[in-house]
Amino acid sequence: MKAYDATQLLDYLRRQLSRQSKDPVKSLSPLSGNDAQMLTAVTVDTLVAGVHFPPQTPPAWLAHKALAVNLSDLAAMGARPVSITLGLVLPQWDSSWLQAFSSGLSALYQTWDLQLIACDVCEGPLSVTVQAHGRVQAETALLRSKASLGEQVFVTGTLGDAACALPYYLNGKSLPEPYLDFLQQRFNCPEPRLDVGLAIVDLASAAIDISDGLAADLGHILSESGMAANVHIDALPASAAVKALLQDRQRMQCQLGGGDDYELCFTVTKDKLEPLQQRLSMLDVTCTWIGEIVDGEGIRYLLNGREVSLDVAGYDHFADLPVEE
Repeated sequence: MKAYDATQLLDYLRRQLSRQSKDPVKSLSPLSGNDAQMLTAVTVDTLVAGVHFPPQTPPAWLAHKALAVNLSDLAAMGARPVSITLGLVLPQWDSSWLQAFSSGLSALYQTWDLQLIACDVCEGPLSVTVQAHGRVQAETALLRSKASLGEQVFVTGTLGDAACALPYYLNGKSLPEPYLDFLQQRFNCPEPRLDVGLAIVDLASAAIDISDGLAADLGHILSESGMAANVHIDALPASAAVKALLQDRQRMQCQLGGGDDYELCFTVTKDKLEPLQQRLSMLDVTCTWIGEIVDGEGIRYLLNGREVSLDVAGYDHFADLPVEE
């Protein structure tokens, strides 16, 4: 393979992913007929070494995460993914690195029957950019602006796991053995909640994926919807690792302000709670009620039913978390 040749890299990756399509752009063709009410959802994310991931991160993990964070955005729109583009900035050409990188793309790529339709590559500090495209019905597409008074707020999975793991990576420490595999998976290989997004697309009113922390991302829904929310801190779902490794206040801050969860946060009217429960019961993912939409602005935090003051935005949640020596 010729070094830094984007066309040959595209061909190489397609071969590795077993997706040599004769019509690689068919997934983005103009809509017609029954498809006329479909929207094309588009999202893009860049991961930079030393900023979004440790430089020593194995390429397979990096590839998975770069794809997963984009598919997570599509999940929050209720969109089914169809294709991706890829941009790589590499310090040097390394065929073994590229082979491992392509293997890391494979699981999500094959599960969701994706197409790689374009890529670019150049020399420089390591970074990965993925753009993902999906399809969703126009009338049911999930937006951040449709939360309304009295709706219930839910999150998938558990919160704070990646933020709990990050200081260990930053300080070059080993993750605690009882939770090593779990935290390693949550930090490096998050699972985009596409199944949930597709299941709730006609039930939820507003949705977002939690990439910058629950407080910030729920805040986007509230700002765009012109509403406020009560969040019950004691209801926040926490993993065994987070419960064991963090003290209560650290856990609260980590779950509210920690990023890289890639869980979904969404709102639902009370009359749709029963069908929501029925659909989610068929999926292998937990979903937890954490609060309700109210009048006003911002987030009101409640603990055991009483309001508490938390400066989530001003808290450096990576600064003083416990790290084993």
